[in-house]
Amino acid sequence: MVFQNPIWVILAMCLAKGLTYAILPIGPTIMINEMSERGGLMTSILTSSGNIAGIIAPLLTGYIIGLAGGNKILGYNLSILFMAILVLAFGILFAIFVKPSKSKRNKDEQKNYNLKSS
Repeated sequence: MVFQNPIWVILAMCLAKGLTYAILPIGPTIMINEMSERGGLMTSILTSSGNIAGIIAPLLTGYIIGLAGGNKILGYNLSILFMAILVLAFGILFAIFVKPSKSKRNKDEQKNYNLKSS
């Protein structure tokens, strides 16, 4: 198969990592927009969870690779599959639960814009 070629695997992993890091500038903005009165707390929770994930992920990946026994390629494939399932699951949860609402400030701006254009 063409996708078993190490070059394609490395390219796919680089693309996935890059797309995953694309959320970093957007994440705090979403948190502050959803709970503006608790923006600092929400941003610190987001940062802390990212740091905890950076500690747990290598340990969990090593454990998954170890579960494959002598077949390390299977272990690496399982660890990548596990990461893909996690990203998909949290992406679905994000799409279901995060519903941007118009803030009071946006409603006031819209009202002022309507008054000016009349």
